[in-house]
Amino acid sequence: MKIKTIKIGYTMEDAKEILLKRSNKFSILKTKMLYYPYLKIIFIIKTSKFANAKRFNGHVVCTVDMVTGRESLAKSHGNLEDIEVEDCFVMPSKISEEDARKRAALFIGMVVMQKVKVLKIPTVTNIEDEIIYRPFYIVHCKNDTQEDFFLMFDAVTGQFTPLDTMIQNVNKK
Repeated sequence: MKIKTIKIGYTMEDAKEILLKRSNKFSILKTKMLYYPYLKIIFIIKTSKFANAKRFNGHVVCTVDMVTGRESLAKSHGNLEDIEVEDCFVMPSKISEEDARKRAALFIGMVVMQKVKVLKIPTVTNIEDEIIYRPFYIVHCKNDTQEDFFLMFDAVTGQFTPLDTMIQNVNKK
């Protein structure tokens, strides 16, 4: 399957090295790649001529998490590349692109209204959108008491977080 992904900043070996430097009280058993889906949307925002909203008059990039539906502002268009991956490494979307577009437009309108403190919803026009994937490493670990746990390591930023226990139990089956 061909996907558009954010370029990796940290290799799998980098991830292992960073995690093991944090603590010597666990071992890494297995590491798998996971590409997580987002809808990236570029909007043109037009606010009223009386609003002090210079930073919002122009292009704004919004991403919508295609699994949870959570919206966020993006700092940039992203450093993207097209790659070929096996389907098993791609997290399936749970919300439709149409739903994501609607959520994003409402989100952007509300953000602009809050930041600029205007009463009228700005004009929000979608000029481009595409599904992109963020690369993560799912790291299966075992602590010094031999309990399994999982970490999700962001291959772009190098940040990591423990995965929810409920997710861990599903992955063990």
